[in-house]
Amino acid sequence: MQGMQPEAGSTGAKSTSGAFVASLIDSSRRAWANNCAWRMGHTHPEMAGAPTTATSGGWHSYFDSLLQHVSAALEYDAPELLTAQAQWLRISFDSHGLEPTLATRSLVSLREELAERLPTPAAPAALALIDRALEQAALPIPAPTNGLSGQDATASLAREYLLAALEGRREDAVALALNALERGLSVEQLSREVLGRVQNELGAMWHRSQMSIVEEHLVSRTTEEVLTRLRSRVSQTPRNGMKVLVTSVDGDLHDIGLRVVADQFEMAGWQAIYLGASTPPADAALAAAEFEVHVVAAGAKLVSQLKAAARLVELLRADPRTRALPVIFGGRPFELAPNLWRALGADGMASNASGAVELATRLVRRGA
Repeated sequence: MQGMQPEAGSTGAKSTSGAFVASLIDSSRRAWANNCAWRMGHTHPEMAGAPTTATSGGWHSYFDSLLQHVSAALEYDAPELLTAQAQWLRISFDSHGLEPTLATRSLVSLREELAERLPTPAAPAALALIDRALEQAALPIPAPTNGLSGQDATASLAREYLLAALEGRREDAVALALNALERGLSVEQLSREVLGRVQNELGAMWHRSQMSIVEEHLVSRTTEEVLTRLRSRVSQTPRNGMKVLVTSVDGDLHDIGLRVVADQFEMAGWQAIYLGASTPPADAALAAAEFEVHVVAAGAKLVSQLKAAARLVELLRADPRTRALPVIFGGRPFELAPNLWRALGADGMASNASGAVELATRLVRRGA
């Protein structure tokens, strides 16, 4: 089913050789990021300052993030994590009025640094990975897409809702959502096809430099208000005796998507133990055991959060109380790399809330 990927007989695991190379990169990442920054300033003196992109902190921060993507792609045998980032950087540079080929130049600087620093047995895997990213960065920039296009009723409602929220008309936006429910739209449809699409479009607009922090906050706080109003409807669903723990891993501060996931489980009759955003792995694992949940549904939005995700699974598997507990992940890294969840030792991934509920139900039934 679209939206979820359950385990089907495969025993995915980290790449042993890739994990070794990743450990070398992680141990020297900050120093090598400094060297890459110097390379960019030396070869492109006009760009020696901070890049004005979504990446803050100048070239050092930029290369530190890029090295994290290289490390994760190698450790988890997920090259998509770097190739997708290469395309993202190219779009980001272009959207901020900078030369898009800077993405390619930065990858060349990174390749040169790793070719010099990595020991001979370890270098080929990293260099081949960067070569794949260079191929991706050289492709034409794809035309922007609008996730709210279409003539269906929910797309039209999503556009109206977004406009009202951006203009600061919070009550108007909330009324649009609640009135749609009175006209027959289900809570699930409102969450997935309206609120979910709006939040996805926010991310795309931010990426293309079409939205300020103020505008993002206006829309997000409005969506939180709608979700709060929906709680009374969710709580009326009869319980089925199942519990799910919903959280994001340490470092992931986004919680709107989590609330939607928790609400979807509640609407399906589950009791959602909702911990919110950025829960340290040890605390999440302890909560899973003490609340005796049947499934853990965790989110990770960034590649830099994958180690926390892996640690969560490790702790759950180490505790006899949660050793066999199904774990589902969601978030952009898992959508980019379809087998990433296997490498982390989880039981599946879901790209939306309804997919998470269906996958969790199947996993629990399979283990019963």
